Amino acid sequence: MKKTMFTRVFIYLAAFSIFLSACNSGNKNDKDEHKMSHADSVKKALADSIEKVIKSADRLVNDASRFIAGMDLDTASKLYSLTKTDDWKQYKTTFDSAWKILDTGRMSPQRKWTAEELKIPNTNGLDLWYPFSGPDFLNAYLHFPNAKNYYFVALEPPGELPQLEKMKDKEMKSYLSHVFKALNDLMNKSYFITSYMGGDLQKGKANGTVPIICLFMARMDCQVLKVETIDIDNDGKVIIPKTAAESVHKNPIKGVRIDFVPSDKREIRSLYYWSVNVHDTEIKTGPEFTKYVASLGKVNTYIKAASYLMHADDFKVMRDMTLSQSEVLLQDDTGIAYRFFNASEWKITLFGKYAKPVKNFPWINEPDLAKAFKDSTVKPLPFHIGYHWQTLEDNQILAMKIKK
Repeated sequence: MKKTMFTRVFIYLAAFSIFLSACNSGNKNDKDEHKMSHADSVKKALADSIEKVIKSADRLVNDASRFIAGMDLDTASKLYSLTKTDDWKQYKTTFDSAWKILDTGRMSPQRKWTAEELKIPNTNGLDLWYPFSGPDFLNAYLHFPNAKNYYFVALEPPGELPQLEKMKDKEMKSYLSHVFKALNDLMNKSYFITSYMGGDLQKGKANGTVPIICLFMARMDCQVLKVETIDIDNDGKVIIPKTAAESVHKNPIKGVRIDFVPSDKREIRSLYYWSVNVHDTEIKTGPEFTKYVASLGKVNTYIKAASYLMHADDFKVMRDMTLSQSEVLLQDDTGIAYRFFNASEWKITLFGKYAKPVKNFPWINEPDLAKAFKDSTVKPLPFHIGYHWQTLEDNQILAMKIKK
């Protein structure tokens, strides 16, 4: 009898224990579900806010970008009727053909190489610094697709998107011709030639770097939200000027900010383009720009087809700023000379082949870089980019700061 009662008590206690455990488990799940729902609500709020910005944006900015990129527009666009002209249809056909060749021959290998070799800069959360960039959003985005902000610096004027709806047929045909001509070197040789491009980017022609940047954004499946004129105050902070008057700085600075969203629409990103002469004699007369660069903090850096300018000491300020603030630096040999990379500070990985600079730069000599390519383990480079487009003896130098 006692044994039977004991057995019943044991069963009751066990059942009660299981009940309590189930209750506690339920509470735990409730908390977890609450945490999950809170996280989801934050994500939804962020997505909603981004979607709100996208919907409130002036669609004409993105439509203009797509139009000059030779891309179709929907019937609701104010520019839709312009896509029905024979001139634009021919422009689109030519652009599509050139883009397909570019994608197959260079961009696809670049994307694959980026996924394999640039994992660190594309996961470290840093912005991209691109000195001597011109309007080259294409290669910057191919190699650094995850940057939140892109900082471009070059001599070419920013200009603005044209008022396409006000152009007459003859004017439109001329404009599209100048755009495509300005793109010719980048499409065929992978870089812009400043002396050639300058004429085509003038006002009344392609109208600056902004249209070229925007058309590349459109072709890379990004949506352009806004193009805004910006300036830098004496403290190096970005400001929106109240008037369109030229900068009063000793070293004239003209800037624009282009806001855009990638195809996944998960975040709004910005490209800052600054037209400024960064030669030492110029940049030292206007310290606001160096203050601005310092305020960017740590960055990833990309340099390509930079005319070997930072090899010389008359671009020392730009070179020193770039070296001090870069965590990762991807360049060809035209960027910062190999001798300026301290072996105790940088881990260097070499790709491709090294060849003497092309005949336009006979004064450049880098025996230390040539020796490094000869003595080091050099990885293959599956695409061609840079000044050696005729001989295909291209190189890429990946420098990463050593953690201490």
